[in-house]
Amino acid sequence: MSSPPAELWVLAALACLADSRPVRLPAPARSRATLVVSVCFCFAVLLLFGTADAIVVQVLAVSVAAPRLHLNAGAAAFLAGRLVCSLAVAGLAGSLLGVTSADFRSPLTIEGIGYVVVMIVAFVAVSGAINAGQALSSGATGSEIAAQVRFEVLARGSALILGTVIATVPSEWSLLLVFVPLLGWSQLARLLRDQDAQLEHDPVTGLLSRHGLDVALLNLPRSHRPAPDDFAVVVIQLGGVGHISRSFGRDAVEHMLVAAAGQLRRVTGPSDLIGRLSDSQMVVVRPNQPSAGAEDAARRIVDELSAPIDLVEGVPLRLDPRAGVAVAHQHGHDLIDLVPRAETALLDAVACQSTARMYAPETPLDVEARLTLLQRLSRALNDPARAPEIAMLFQPQVSVRTGRVDSVEALLRWTDPGRGLVPTDELIQTVEPTGVMQQLTLHVLDRVVGQLAEWNQAGIRLRAAANVSVFDLTAEGFDSQVRDVLERHRITPQQLDIEVTERAIIEDSVVLDEAAHRIAKLGVGLSLDDFGTGFSSLRRLRRLPLTEVKIDRAYVSKLAESGPDRAIVTAIHGCAQALGLRTVAEGVEDEATVGILATFDRVIGQGWYYGRPMSAPDLADWLRRRAQRPE
Repeated sequence: MSSPPAELWVLAALACLADSRPVRLPAPARSRATLVVSVCFCFAVLLLFGTADAIVVQVLAVSVAAPRLHLNAGAAAFLAGRLVCSLAVAGLAGSLLGVTSADFRSPLTIEGIGYVVVMIVAFVAVSGAINAGQALSSGATGSEIAAQVRFEVLARGSALILGTVIATVPSEWSLLLVFVPLLGWSQLARLLRDQDAQLEHDPVTGLLSRHGLDVALLNLPRSHRPAPDDFAVVVIQLGGVGHISRSFGRDAVEHMLVAAAGQLRRVTGPSDLIGRLSDSQMVVVRPNQPSAGAEDAARRIVDELSAPIDLVEGVPLRLDPRAGVAVAHQHGHDLIDLVPRAETALLDAVACQSTARMYAPETPLDVEARLTLLQRLSRALNDPARAPEIAMLFQPQVSVRTGRVDSVEALLRWTDPGRGLVPTDELIQTVEPTGVMQQLTLHVLDRVVGQLAEWNQAGIRLRAAANVSVFDLTAEGFDSQVRDVLERHRITPQQLDIEVTERAIIEDSVVLDEAAHRIAKLGVGLSLDDFGTGFSSLRRLRRLPLTEVKIDRAYVSKLAESGPDRAIVTAIHGCAQALGLRTVAEGVEDEATVGILATFDRVIGQGWYYGRPMSAPDLADWLRRRAQRPE
């Protein structure tokens, strides 16, 4: 072989060259260890020239790699110190065994291979022990330490074996050939890293994916990892995404998501992790957030997202964000536990019209409870033997002036065998975001229209209103399903009203308008429930083919005692009359309210003053008794 200095210079140059483009390991290995390719060349120096030269070359190579790996001074010193100690112990083991450079300048014997194995084991043992000790002092789990040991054995051991091969190469120039597979391995690792990055990030917003959040938490520096009592997860729901998609297309949704991601980056801190869970949900993980201020922090995020976003066409759009918060240790230990609980808190915030809510273990809509509720309801809908669990009640609607009853509102009641009567608000809140909602809606429509057919045969001619989710109303083919139900039971469309809430039509959606007109084209009425509780404009009332407006009970119940409420009812009634719509006053409970409503023209009353919600047979008896009552 050539003179030793030439070999040494070549090995040193290759070590520094290898670490000039270091390999950043794919997740999650990079959180546990740092691999510098120069180790194999430094081990070759150790075998050929001794410990001192190997240590000098290794320190030079680490100084080249450190800035590329974004290591601070402390981390770079720790890496260099660990490798120096490992080389020193491996060199000491070789000295004790009587190993010299001459053993590697000729073909290795079985005995020589045994010496090398001992030196490799010494290197790996020291490096692994130092790494494990540092991880243990930083609170690493047993599984993380075990993974680190595996990494030391496989990755470091393989590099050191390659270093042994390099040391036995015939000439210093043929060492360059060894660098070729190393370069290929480096490029392959880089390709794997790029693929890993694609899995970790959402392609539309650049935010972390669910997998990316898990990896990012694992890769936080130990000193910045969330402690059990200051790790908060904030799940944010962006309202109206479905309407935007149907009204303006997929490009508008992606533009909105990118803008919302930018708003989140502005309002969050540098240590916060931001991810996207779905089209309408984003999540912020706050590693250093105390539980006491987590809900307030979520409200600040919601306030930022509430700012209008301009679409590509320049049309401003205001989202309706809500947030749910869960805190580690208190509500769970990782994202698997915390995200569902934050989603439960989010549902609570939506139900209470609050901007943000903290998860409470006693929240009735816990994840397992919701899943159980959905499963039991789905079985009740699909099993004819369990049909009695789902009851339809009917509350009469009475002309205030004439006392004539020509319509009812159908109300759903479900009695779960294992729980009893399920509150309707809780039921709808749980079911509405799922496919079970459409099953339930079609079941209700079939029951209501079938009951109308029975009443017709009994000589009772009524019109019935059935509540429908706006998601079902705008679903493709819903108008055909309504027509099929009417035809199957031989009911005229004029006997059925579809009732939607005012809050559901806040979005100025072309899709909603088209769906409403398809229903109106059938001859089915469209009733706007809870009018006065939302923010719909008069333009929306004019554009929708409504046949009826229902004034919310919040105004009607205080009609006799509140001047402002009476003024609001008067205004709504006047607007409805001008548009040619029926007016139904909900929540009529006493004679005084009836007396005031009687001063309005053509008002229909609904409430316990006239009759409670009752079963179909009870309603038929109530109608007969009412017909027999003297005027």
